Amino acid sequence: MKLILLHHSNAWCGNMEGVVELVVYGQFMASLDKRKAYKRRVYIAIATGITITIIDILFIHSFWTSTTVAFLSQNIILANMALVYLSNLLSHSDKYPNLFRFPPFLVATGLLLYSLTCFFHSVTFDNLLAKNNYHFFMIAYLVNEMGCAFIYTFLGLAFLRFTRVKSDTKIQ
Repeated sequence: MKLILLHHSNAWCGNMEGVVELVVYGQFMASLDKRKAYKRRVYIAIATGITITIIDILFIHSFWTSTTVAFLSQNIILANMALVYLSNLLSHSDKYPNLFRFPPFLVATGLLLYSLTCFFHSVTFDNLLAKNNYHFFMIAYLVNEMGCAFIYTFLGLAFLRFTRVKSDTKIQ
């Protein structure tokens, strides 16, 4: 357990987790659309998020502390990616009559809710640390857990729906 407690903190793990989430979820969002202009914008957003993270680590905070500017920017970028994809789906809803059974819709919804709750958690937790007010720590913790519940629930539903769609196409 002492392997992750370098410099008496595990904040560096959270910093790395944020970068990995931005890259993996961003790559997934880019894979949902075939248009090259959309993919290019997603890759630019990912590069912007990584650049902001590097600036935050090098000039604002350090690698060993929690990089709140990076967390906030990563979650804003992920929420915007999910929101743009969902708005594109809703504007073309005649192609998808039942969006609640469409796996990419479920994943994008889960990602949107997850990134918004992580954004809210980062803001409230940073405020709690700045003011040394730990009365609302359980609420901040609950918000973070709700975000995890959102992403895992929607990913699970999308996976179940995808396997059902895939098995239905094999039968025909």
